[in-house]
Amino acid sequence: MDESAIPRHVPRAYQNEIFQHAIRRNVIAVMGTGTGKTMIACMLIGYMHSRPYNPKIQKKISAFVVPTVPLVHQQADTVEKFTGLAVKSFCGEMGVEFWDRTKWLDELDIDNTHVIVLTPQIFLNILSHAYVDISLFDLLIIDECHHARKGNPIAVAFREFYHAMKPGKPRPKVLGLTASPIWSPNNPQKSLHELQMTLASTVVAVKANQDELEKHAPRPKEHIVFYRPDLIPKTTELFAALEALPHDWVVRDLLWSKIRTRAQVAMVDLGPLGMDLYLVKQLQEPIKTLVREAKLGFSLSLDIDWNLVKQLYRLLAHINVELDSSVSAAFVSPKLRQLVQVLSTHHHASDEANEESDFQAIIFVTQRHIAFGLAELLQKLEGVCKWIQVRSLIGHGSTGGIAGGQSLNEQKRLVKDFKDGKFNVLISTSVGEEGLDFPACALVIRYDVNHTMIGYMQSRGRARQKESKYVIMMDEYDPEQLEKYRVSKDRPLPQERNMLKRRLCQKYVNFEGVMAEEYRTTQGKAPKFDEHETGIDPIDQALRQTYRVPSTGALLTFERAVSLINETCSLLPTSDGIPAPAPVVEVDEISQARYRGRIILPASTALPMDKLTVEAQPRRRKTEAKRAAAFEACRVLHHYGLLNNYLLPHREHEGEEAVDIDGYLVGEDLPVEFEVDREPVWGSIWKSPERVYLTRISIDGRISTGLISGSPLPKALKFPMWTGKATEENQRSAECLSSIPLDYTAEQAHDIFFPYTERAYKEVIAHGRVIENKALLLVAPLQQSGDLDWEVLERVFDPIPDHSGRLDTFVNGPYGRPCGIDRRRPDITLASLARDVLMGQAEVDISSLDDSMTYRDYLCKKYGRNLPDLLDGLGDEVPMIEVLHLSKRRNNLISVKDAIKTTNVYGRTRGPISEILPESWLTTSFFDTSSFDHLQLIPSIIRFVTDAERIYPYAKKLGLADVKAEILREAVTPPQAVAGLDYQRLETLGDRVLQLCTTVHVYYKFPHKDEGKLHVLRRNSVCNRYLRRRAEEAGLAAMVCSERLTVAKWNWPNTGMDTRTTINRKWLQDSTEGGWLKAFTAGQALGLPFGGTDPWTERYSLSVPYDLSETSDVAEVLQQKLRYRFKNPLLLLEAITHPSLASQEVPSYNRLEFLGDAVLDMIVVERMYQKYPHADPSELTLRKQAIVSNATLGWLSVVDLGLAVHIQHNSQQAIPRLILQAMDMFKDIGAEALLNEHWEYHPAKFLADVVESIIGAIFVDVGHDYEATKNIVIPLFEKVLIASDTCRIDCPITELMAWAGSKYKCQKIRFEQESERSKKPASYEYRITIHGKTLSTRLGPQRYSVKCNLSVDAMQILREDEKMLHFCNCDVENLEEDGVTRRKPKAKSGCLDNKSPSSKMHTSNTSDVAMVFDYNARAGEVSGMNAVGLASPSDEEILNRIGQIEGQAAPIETSTRRITKQQSFYVEAIGDNIVIDDDDDDEDDDAVIMPQYFLPNETIVISDDDN
Repeated sequence: MDESAIPRHVPRAYQNEIFQHAIRRNVIAVMGTGTGKTMIACMLIGYMHSRPYNPKIQKKISAFVVPTVPLVHQQADTVEKFTGLAVKSFCGEMGVEFWDRTKWLDELDIDNTHVIVLTPQIFLNILSHAYVDISLFDLLIIDECHHARKGNPIAVAFREFYHAMKPGKPRPKVLGLTASPIWSPNNPQKSLHELQMTLASTVVAVKANQDELEKHAPRPKEHIVFYRPDLIPKTTELFAALEALPHDWVVRDLLWSKIRTRAQVAMVDLGPLGMDLYLVKQLQEPIKTLVREAKLGFSLSLDIDWNLVKQLYRLLAHINVELDSSVSAAFVSPKLRQLVQVLSTHHHASDEANEESDFQAIIFVTQRHIAFGLAELLQKLEGVCKWIQVRSLIGHGSTGGIAGGQSLNEQKRLVKDFKDGKFNVLISTSVGEEGLDFPACALVIRYDVNHTMIGYMQSRGRARQKESKYVIMMDEYDPEQLEKYRVSKDRPLPQERNMLKRRLCQKYVNFEGVMAEEYRTTQGKAPKFDEHETGIDPIDQALRQTYRVPSTGALLTFERAVSLINETCSLLPTSDGIPAPAPVVEVDEISQARYRGRIILPASTALPMDKLTVEAQPRRRKTEAKRAAAFEACRVLHHYGLLNNYLLPHREHEGEEAVDIDGYLVGEDLPVEFEVDREPVWGSIWKSPERVYLTRISIDGRISTGLISGSPLPKALKFPMWTGKATEENQRSAECLSSIPLDYTAEQAHDIFFPYTERAYKEVIAHGRVIENKALLLVAPLQQSGDLDWEVLERVFDPIPDHSGRLDTFVNGPYGRPCGIDRRRPDITLASLARDVLMGQAEVDISSLDDSMTYRDYLCKKYGRNLPDLLDGLGDEVPMIEVLHLSKRRNNLISVKDAIKTTNVYGRTRGPISEILPESWLTTSFFDTSSFDHLQLIPSIIRFVTDAERIYPYAKKLGLADVKAEILREAVTPPQAVAGLDYQRLETLGDRVLQLCTTVHVYYKFPHKDEGKLHVLRRNSVCNRYLRRRAEEAGLAAMVCSERLTVAKWNWPNTGMDTRTTINRKWLQDSTEGGWLKAFTAGQALGLPFGGTDPWTERYSLSVPYDLSETSDVAEVLQQKLRYRFKNPLLLLEAITHPSLASQEVPSYNRLEFLGDAVLDMIVVERMYQKYPHADPSELTLRKQAIVSNATLGWLSVVDLGLAVHIQHNSQQAIPRLILQAMDMFKDIGAEALLNEHWEYHPAKFLADVVESIIGAIFVDVGHDYEATKNIVIPLFEKVLIASDTCRIDCPITELMAWAGSKYKCQKIRFEQESERSKKPASYEYRITIHGKTLSTRLGPQRYSVKCNLSVDAMQILREDEKMLHFCNCDVENLEEDGVTRRKPKAKSGCLDNKSPSSKMHTSNTSDVAMVFDYNARAGEVSGMNAVGLASPSDEEILNRIGQIEGQAAPIETSTRRITKQQSFYVEAIGDNIVIDDDDDDEDDDAVIMPQYFLPNETIVISDDDN
């Protein structure tokens, strides 16, 4: 850092005096508030870091420990400013309690950090949890060090770590800073001795420069102001009404016993108005909120007496808490009136002394609600309300209501505003006594009585201006208040008042003076540390043990043990707002002054039942007995892994440091994309040029073609192929027979077979294109016997003959494209009128033809530009032939129905198009019909064989060699390959298999871990990063079949093809999930934590340590309802035991619920997968979510199966009320309505948990037999499953997005969370926005429910009067979208009525309809699908819904062209667009392109186009 930028502050002589002491030894610097103690600390820090050090030795840093969070940031800024060193600050608001050692070391950045500023508890934590060693520090600065006593974190840190350092090991230098090291003047010598001993330091004060110190730290004048508490009423009408309610009533977090005490304090300090103000502020809003939540149907979180709530609501709901602009002093207490008098007097004096008043005052109180009440009342009281501006300052902690805490930012803002003069009176609790950097005030008032010498000196130190005053307010008739100032035990008489004032102030002054002299004369060494002088009973101290973790050095202390127990229990799973079970602490007095402590941990703690109760040896004091029991309990928790080796509550790691169930690191993620090396095609002849192999191909039992390759197929391959949609007549049975060797080298084979291969590629497959570079594979003609057809090979160089007139052959038409002969057309000549010939043909718009145009002219116009000589020399009477242009080449590995599901053109087929051509234009194909048919399939066959051979080695390695090749290929084909069938459906199923396998393994491997920890371990074992890493290590990247098969653009495999392929990491993860066809074997090979390859029925025995002859009435009734009798009835009892009743005899259902959840998901997804073979993954997921939702399972528990009433719990009101609420919620709700709107219902979660836990219990009871479990569970879900098969399951969010996208092209709808309430039950508030404009806001207990309701609201609003246009103009903005062609072909008019009897038409029947998308009811819904047996629309409906084919792309309703049923259209999906085309040519000049989601109120019919 540039030295010129560092502010230079010259220390005063008295600061330098203390600094010189600090250099030589450990010291405690005693100096008044505002005298610049921080400056001395900065000087010492600078000195320590200016000394040379050996870089080979560990670098040292300095620690500045401050007592409060505001001071952390304040002192960090000061140190950095004064020293120019690198400073870091740490406090609780940064979430440091969740940091592990790695995170701490990263944040500390020891190599680049010089000073850290932190609070005492954090300092103790980083030492006790062994994140750092105390030897790391070269300097410890303890601000406000007078707190270092007894159990204070600084005192513990010095006792356990500083004084425990080995002799001879360099210890950190210590500098303590305080205004008064004495807590109480009762025994000052003892207090001083203990503080010096604890900090290993000597108290020093300014001696040589005392005059200069007093000059810069003037002492305020102290005054005592007495008030007379005469005639203060005991109560108010509201207080009396609340007191008349049931004794010590409780509503949620509102405890009347505490509220009563605070209200009575408010009466004394503020008066009747203050009491009522506090009561209303504390109670009104929570009661209103409770009633409001009940009306919204929230699950109630605690046992609440609703009669009491009603009474409180009637008392409080209509009270107005707003005060008038001017309140009479008659309504406040005498104490407050006296305060007003003091403030007015000093304000008037300030006005007289200055033209512009600079009056500022600080008022110290002890309780937060008094601070708020004073601030409220002072601004409204007569006499001061016109000139006073008041704010209140309190600490961070929150106790709810009016006594809630303030954030650090609020505190800093208040202090800054006070400095800037934005208000003139600050009311503060003890948080303002020390630490915060207040400006020097002329008036400080102690409104409440001091309890400690420290409080007196710290608050007084805020009055640092010259002629400032420190005012103490005191009850004139309360001698105890005077006794606290050590004056007199007798009640003072009024005539003694002035004398008492002088004596009181003089007493403090004398005491302070005596002690100051003591500090100045103390020059000896610090007392030697003696653990028996730490304020703990010597016998108890002798019984204390040390527990240190050898592997980390973490140390367990007695003081930390209690909080560790509470932290661990707070992490136990809970739901529905029912509090987490707390540990029970018992202390028994076994004899006089001997106490035995006992900790009873909750039954849901992941410990053996006999370890839940922990006792310790007797102690002399109750507090120590409690700590000793907690200490022993912590040792037990660490032994069983509930505390980690750093002695923190165990949280399973996530991210890169996470481990799976078996303890292996999840590791770093793969890059998003990476390249792999693999052969582009199977069997290159150049890879092993010495020998080639012939693989014969059989299509429907007929052999006519074979493949010449460089490697043999290890086994025959059978697989289906398709020439149309998924019907029996369009299915072809393909088989690649076992390869046989040929006695040719690669060069010889290339010379023999390449001419035939090239001709086949050019004339049949590629329609004119040639093979580039050397071919990797060759094709050979075969006889039916499988022998090579040498006759065909010899004729391969023959010229192409003209058409012979045969109707059963293939011919080549213009441009060399293959055609089929349909029939001769003697009725047509070249002289015929073009309109008559072309009438009725969908691909031609006859309206554009001249009436006199002949057919010769038409053909010349169509082909003459590129083929000008075709018509030369042809007479008008030349024979005419009607030909059918063959369908475009397609991926024959998938059916048309599967191809329609893809969102692209690849794999689609256009139907045959007829055309009438002169016979002389046609040349007979070299290939006969059978060969031609087989050769068209070659690209798809080569792709299948390549994929199968790529997969086979890895399938064998994974134990999947006997699985069908087509299923394996589907499992490793990503959607990006656009192959129609991909891994998405298998991935949906495999995901549940993966979840179930890991769930069973983790359930039994960790029999004592709770549901939360099991969930994290399972999540680590199935997370995307983990699966990708395992797949990459197993080589699955080379298996992924990601290449697109675009047959129309397919190139014959050649030596110029790239062997490097880019793989997306998501394909690996999904392929891993998609491949669970033999789960245990594959999982073992991939290293997944499945627990082995043995079946569960053999792996886990049904060990029952109970008497199975015992049962209960509840068990008997439940078994009848479940229609299953348990071998072990206690499993059923565990499955219905709520955590509130869990005991050492019967645990709660949490673990069984975790197991049952995975079993149920697997059963449901498997059923959906098998029942709906053509449903896409989103449909499967949507239905699964509805069936296993919290609402559906709650309905089963309450209504259908009646399980809820049998839940065993220990809740007097909450759980029964939640069950009744669910009964009322599901009243008259059937299964269909529930599934369709399951997001509308949110019963208590424990109702669903019980259903899942019972399924888990059944799974265990049947010996982990999945099939047996499924046969028991499916009948229990019979009504739900039947309903799911027949009803429509919607998602309002998806519907809204689809509707907005289809009609308005809008993708700018967002859900934004407004707030997430921390109180229980949790609630979520979201707003829905369109282009940033808010449309609606909703509040609810579940995120998904809130979003769904918002979507419904939005649809209702936006549909009305086209209100969407007020929010969105995307439809206009997107007319020219980047990257999307939106052409508008010229408008064409006319009518095609199929009048020509000679025209060959292609009828599209309704039976050919594959899928109808109807947006009339709900956008995006599939309303008809023949494949699943749903009703198809009528012919008339289909024809009416098909819009304009040529002309404007949108809107479809503007069409003036009528389309008849007998026309064929070619519908393709390319990207996000739909293309509708009339003809089969490669040009899109006459195609209509529109968004795929289309328009509302329209239907797109996609029909089979192969007929």
